[in-house]
Amino acid sequence: MTKYLFTPGPVQIHPDVLNASALPLMHHRSDEFKELSATVWKNLQRVFCTESVVLILPGSGMTGIEAAMVCTLNSSDTIIVINHGRFSERLVVIAKLNGATVVEVTVPWGEYVDLEQLESVLKSHSNCKALWMVHGETSTGVVQPLRKISELVRSIHPNILLCVDAVLTVGVEQMMFDEWKIDIAVTATQKGLQCVPGAACVALSPRAIELIQSMSNATYCMDLITFLTEYAIGSFPYTPPVTLMRSLDVSLQLILANGLQATIDLQAQRAARIKQTLLGLGYTLFGLSNSNSVMLVEHSEAKQLAEHLKTNFGISVSGGQQHLRGKLIRIGIMGDITADAEQQLIAGMTSFVSEPTATEFTASTSNA
Repeated sequence: MTKYLFTPGPVQIHPDVLNASALPLMHHRSDEFKELSATVWKNLQRVFCTESVVLILPGSGMTGIEAAMVCTLNSSDTIIVINHGRFSERLVVIAKLNGATVVEVTVPWGEYVDLEQLESVLKSHSNCKALWMVHGETSTGVVQPLRKISELVRSIHPNILLCVDAVLTVGVEQMMFDEWKIDIAVTATQKGLQCVPGAACVALSPRAIELIQSMSNATYCMDLITFLTEYAIGSFPYTPPVTLMRSLDVSLQLILANGLQATIDLQAQRAARIKQTLLGLGYTLFGLSNSNSVMLVEHSEAKQLAEHLKTNFGISVSGGQQHLRGKLIRIGIMGDITADAEQQLIAGMTSFVSEPTATEFTASTSNA
């Protein structure tokens, strides 16, 4: 049985957030639910650091990303994608499914994008409509320098859409939507927002909204024009995840009560503390390892390490993806992680490399 959730999502969430989803259902057309929605929308704006619209779509983060692409792309469009991991690859796939021409800026997994290479690509594609990128890659544990990328993009193409998969970073890393002149940013509820899975949150700049409203409908359930129309009157186009909205309301209030920057700082401190400890134990981290959300630990016995944590400490982690499968574990380090949970993680990682005696093994098992 999992006692401590250290996966890259879903994450460990506060009991009050879980309890909120067990409250009696509200009808989604009631005044009570409209008041709740208005509060959630407003608090999402605060977490995204924007004064513009943040829509909520039932589904996963990928639902929001695909909706944003479908509603802004034509088959004649060219876009640039910074490809530096598994979720970046999905951006390429979705764009091509919608008929767009994709110019890839390929980055080795675990590294930063070469800004000089990106500059060259931007200058040689004056007709590009958008640049899409993943801010933080769950598959690599690398957070790209979004602010520098934004400055570069705006210096060359002031009016193209800058679109960001921010599923791993909103609520964990610095991400200033308005200040950094981002046009579309998508996150999901189950990571940095510290809530249950089930919805995508899509921030849209006025420029993105204007473009979306000029496009012809290419989808029904994910038509952002419909969501924007209903948003303007405080509603949803069809039944939203009502219980999730209650939980999201609580999780956002907890984040903002603590302070967004304080929350980001706390998670950065936790990441630095765990990273330093693991390096001190002799573990090797993959690539740049600069994410405060997920840490990739390379190990020749990665599967056995994951099983050791689960069996003896009740800790659930994730494995590597694609060519990294079986070569590392991915430890999610965001969410409502208590001091006890962190201590158990360190105890589990320590015991795996220290070859514990039978007595120590029994003690660690009793703590699981």
